[in-house]
Order: sequence, then structure tokens, then C-alpha cells
Amino acid sequence: MRERERERERERAKSMPTAVEKGLKFVRMRNLFSVYPIPANVRKPQRKAIFLSFLILPIWGAFAEEPRFYIDLQDYPLYLKAGFDPADTAAPNVQDPAWRAYPRWSHVLISKLNLPGNPKRRFLSPFGKAPQEWTFFIPFRLEENTPEFPGIFLAAIGENWEIYLNGTPIRREMHLDESGKIRERRSQREVFFPIDRRALWPGENLLVFRIVGDPTDQTVGFQYAGPYYLADYEYIARKNSEILEFVLIGVFLLVGIYHFLIFAVHRKSRYNGFCGAFALLMGLYYLTRTREIYRLIPDTLLAVKLEFFFIFLIIPVLAFFTGLLGRGRIPVPAKIYGGLCAFLAGSQLLFPHPYGSDALFLWQIAGIFAILWMFIYNILLPFVEEVKKGRGIKAAIWDTYPGNMLIAMGVLAASIIVDLGDALIFHYSIGFTRYSMVLFVLSLAVMLARLYYG
Repeated sequence: MRERERERERERAKSMPTAVEKGLKFVRMRNLFSVYPIPANVRKPQRKAIFLSFLILPIWGAFAEEPRFYIDLQDYPLYLKAGFDPADTAAPNVQDPAWRAYPRWSHVLISKLNLPGNPKRRFLSPFGKAPQEWTFFIPFRLEENTPEFPGIFLAAIGENWEIYLNGTPIRREMHLDESGKIRERRSQREVFFPIDRRALWPGENLLVFRIVGDPTDQTVGFQYAGPYYLADYEYIARKNSEILEFVLIGVFLLVGIYHFLIFAVHRKSRYNGFCGAFALLMGLYYLTRTREIYRLIPDTLLAVKLEFFFIFLIIPVLAFFTGLLGRGRIPVPAKIYGGLCAFLAGSQLLFPHPYGSDALFLWQIAGIFAILWMFIYNILLPFVEEVKKGRGIKAAIWDTYPGNMLIAMGVLAASIIVDLGDALIFHYSIGFTRYSMVLFVLSLAVMLARLYYG
């Protein structure tokens, strides 16, 4: 009898949940992230709030506060002429016919303005042109009291430049040798710095830019459509914080290193190697687009060459990965496209930046077709084959790798196409891809984890 009672006690103890199990009651999601359990005590509204907060976080800083002082420079006309006269920094003669006026302006590139005497450039020519200089000025009004700590923000400016406010120099990035040739480039994005409040006057003010560069280079002038403004410097610094960018970069690099370590142990799983390469390339690419890269590599010509090198290789590596996961092999068209991208990536390291801009344009056009082909051949068609096996559409989406990739790649492809269209047409540097890419890379990591752990 005692033996039977002891046996019953042991059976009862095995069937009773532990304290941890009582508190968490793990359930599993039937989606991409089914590897990671979610506590049942986190209700659906809470889950939605967490997910929405992740989506809202990237754009929260843009709308979180209104500046006390703000002057949009694009509300005022921009004047341009070839050459530079120091007298123009304080009192330019607008009646001079050499000045060209642009009442409404966004991105103003010397190479796109068809100015008299501008040299023409052949597409993919490996040679640059001798640098020239131009003067830009923007008259604006200060209708209120001068702020305590004013600052200026420029979406982009290049190649060499200096800025004057009412005749007073406020920033200088001129790096010329004795013959007048550019020794180091300073084509920068998101340029902002504080201004001495004494340089601002009540009423009429004059902002003058002296710009030097290759007239065929697509970074000479104001490369991006906007914004260009004056505001409280503290507001500018908070609005353009790069903390989130470095968090995203850290995610990319950690995922990339993790998959390279797996590939080092399991050499036959080549998709791990390509997944790691893809994540590392994304992390390094976004690192070259931060302002901190200018501290590490002051000469922006070198920084841009590295940026182009990384971005040219991203899509072919992704094509190799999706081919291995969806088809079990690397398709021949992906190898041909990869060879073209490798040639562009390597050749732009050897030639001047205008050649790299031409190569980037070619890559952007080819990339749109490559992404569409990759989506259809490596993901959509394998997904259709899974459905034809009798799984059903819902089961094929949640329980197969082509189905998982269909969702992730659909969001990613849409954001890439939007960003490519922005780079080709609008020039606002929207950057949707960086956020959808994080979700995409994490989903790849989860899918590969499911492959090993069931």
C-alpha cells in the first residue's frame, strides 16, 4: 500500500506545473518568429502596442517637438553665379546679369543646371574634370529676436565649401593644394553646427556659400532636396541624433557575426555564410552613411567609395541566399548579376567619383529588375510549388521557408523600390529600407534557427 501511495505521489508531482510554468504559460506563435516563445500573460493589445511602438520609434523624433525659432531657407530665393568674389559675401550686386535666380529650389546640383561653360560628361567615363568654383547666396529675414543658441542645418553640400553669414565666415571646408586642385573632398550629408548669435541681424540677412568642385560631379552643390534651415541648435542636435541608427547597425553586425560563426562550424550550410555576409554588408553600408564616418575618414571621397562598394554587393548576396534557401542552389542569372555588381564595386574604387555616380545609377536601374526577378523566381514560384503540394495557402505561408520569405521579402522589396525611386527622382533620402531591413534580417535569423532547432 505504501509503495502504491508513493507511486501516486510521484505521478501527481510530474503532472503538476512548476511555478515558472504557472506564471508564464508559454505559447508559440505560428509565424516567422515561432522559435521564440511569448508569455501568455502578455495580452494581444499589449503585443500590438509593442509592435506599433517599434514602428513609430523611427519617426517619433521628427514630430516630437516644435522649435522656438525656425527659418526655412527654401522659402527664400537662391542666387547663383560662376566664380567667387569676396565682396559678394557682404553685398552681392543682384543686378549683375551673371547671377541666376531660383525662386523655388530644392536640390541644386551644378552638373544638372546646364550653366554656360559647364563641360559635358560621357556616361561611365573614367575621367573627371578640373575643379571650378561658384557662389550661392540666400537672402532671408529674421522677424523675431535672435535666439540664444542658433544653428544651421544643411541636408547635403559638397565638394569643398565655405559659408559666410552677413560677411562673417561661419564654417570653412576648403582643402585645395597650391595649384587649386582639391586635395580632400568634403561632400557631406546632414551638416549642422552652431552659429554665433552676433552674426545674425534683425531684419535682412545674407547667407553666402562658396563651393568648389568637379562640375560633372553629382555632389557639387546641394545634393538633397531638403531640408535647409536655421533653428535652435539644441533642437537641431536632438532632431538629428544617430542613436537609433547605431542601434540598427549593431543589430546588423551582431547577426552577421553570429551567422558567420555558424558557417565556420557548418561549412556545408552556405546560406548561413551568405546571410552573415548580407547582414554585415548592411551594417557597414549604414555605418558609412552616418556622420561619425566623417570623423573616422575625413576625406569623403574615400568614405563614398566604401559606401558604394558595400551597397553594390548587397543585392547579389541576397539573391545568392534566397536562391539557396528557395531553390537549393544559386541560379545562373544571380551569378551573372553578381559578376556585374562585383565589377562595378571594384572599378569605382579606381576611378574618380563621377564614374562611381554613373555606376550607382546603372546599379539602381539593374537593381529594380534584379529584386523583381529574385522575388518571383527564388521566392514566389517555390511558394506556389509548396501550395500545389496540397499544403494550402495559409499553411504554406506560415510553415515553409518560401512562404516566410514571401512576407518578409514583400515588405523589403516595397521599401527598397521606394528608396530607389527617391534616390533617382525625389532626392529626399527617405531611408525606409533601414527599418524594414532590420525586421527582414531578424526574420532570416529566426528562419535559419528553425532550420536547426525544428
